[in-house]
Amino acid sequence: MNVSGEEALSKALEMRDRANEELIGTVVSFEQFRSAPTAQQLELKRRFEVADQEYNRLLVQLPPSEELVLQPVDVVTPIWGVSAPEVLVWTTSFGELPAERAYLFYAKRPFPFAPDIVLPEQEPLDPAQLQGALTFLEQAVAAKNGASVYGSLVLEENVPKLGTKRTRLAGVRVHLEVDDKIFEGVTRSNGTFRFTGVPPGLTKIEATLPEGLTIQNVTRENHGVGCFPVELRARLNGRIRGRVLDESGRPVSYERVVLQDLQNANGYHAHATTNAEGAFQMTSVQPGTYVLGVNLVDKPSCTLPFPPVFHPGTIVRADATRIVVGRGTVHDGLEFSLTGRSDSLSAVCETSSP
Repeated sequence: MNVSGEEALSKALEMRDRANEELIGTVVSFEQFRSAPTAQQLELKRRFEVADQEYNRLLVQLPPSEELVLQPVDVVTPIWGVSAPEVLVWTTSFGELPAERAYLFYAKRPFPFAPDIVLPEQEPLDPAQLQGALTFLEQAVAAKNGASVYGSLVLEENVPKLGTKRTRLAGVRVHLEVDDKIFEGVTRSNGTFRFTGVPPGLTKIEATLPEGLTIQNVTRENHGVGCFPVELRARLNGRIRGRVLDESGRPVSYERVVLQDLQNANGYHAHATTNAEGAFQMTSVQPGTYVLGVNLVDKPSCTLPFPPVFHPGTIVRADATRIVVGRGTVHDGLEFSLTGRSDSLSAVCETSSP
């Protein structure tokens, strides 16, 4: 079976292109769009930015096309939301399973666009040798007295040449909420936490982190039985805030600002979109040394007819501000004006406008 994110990515690209066409269809002239955009144009541009961000998110997150060896497996004891009579097991790593036997899986769903596929986190286990674990699962399903929500809180850092460093965070308050019931706890010395007797419903789990860290809270459907594993992943929360203006001091609205690694002039580390006042904010920036600017990876366009412009307002990369981000560093007020407008591109855009 061939599994990939190409279909989802193709749909996202189609939505982005459609949003761009709708926006271009309303532009009478470049100057009108820059100086006095209509409410309709602003809304269409916002839609385009949302579609563009979704396309880029999928482009990074979706795995490449891959040939998988999958085997259908009957679900004997459904738990943690597995309600289908069978799932497809990714068997590439351990070979085909004899169909006449039962197995105990510790598994995850690797592809959000293919939820029927599960990937065992270890070799399938023979229940005959793990009667204690199987008994626990059966009792948990039969009891229906609430789920056991357990997990860990780790800080993930990108360490140059070493990859991802994971540090368990102790003594951090964890908050769980399902419907109108609230559970509170604190992570243990090894970063783990546990809540028992959690009723079914949409369950939200969040952590109160120290300054300089951020986390994406978890919200999942809990079926009120068995085990509900959660891993909370914190990241260093470097933040960069600023504002982009054109040559006349007017806000550059709804355009992309790029944060680029100082040593890598061909890519970008992060980006943000300016709002109606030209302001932008980037969060979860990891430690490093960066340059900031517009059109660093995008080509000049009719809405932004400038060459690459770096903070504090230079077209020379060597003169760009070195933005050094440490563990949770906050850089505020990075305002800069664009320079070096391409008059020839502006003229072309004016001529091509209907």
